[in-house]
Amino acid sequence: MEWDIQEQGEELPPIDYRGYLKTEEWKMKSSEAKQRASFTCELCGCHEDELKDAKLEVHHVSYVRLGYEKPEDLVVLCSDCHRKIHEDKVTFEEAREIYKNVELWPEKRCGESGSLPF
Repeated sequence: MEWDIQEQGEELPPIDYRGYLKTEEWKMKSSEAKQRASFTCELCGCHEDELKDAKLEVHHVSYVRLGYEKPEDLVVLCSDCHRKIHEDKVTFEEAREIYKNVELWPEKRCGESGSLPF
């Protein structure tokens, strides 16, 4: 299994991040993550079909196993939520807590008019 290296406490070999995102391996992992998420942003809840100018992207919750990711290392976000997480330098979990505490009117969802609640 590809994760045995990490679980045995050995260091993972370094990976060129930008190069990795162009590989067939990453494309397959990204596709699998989108399927697991039912083609829905795991933060704002917009389905791929609802997005206007945004698209679905896969975000690394952790880069510890870059290239050897477990499914839980990846979350699916619309490009609006993904950009906002990186701009605001918040974790996925922090962003999820913010969303829990905000009344989500439809205009606050990504791909629609309005802005994100964080």
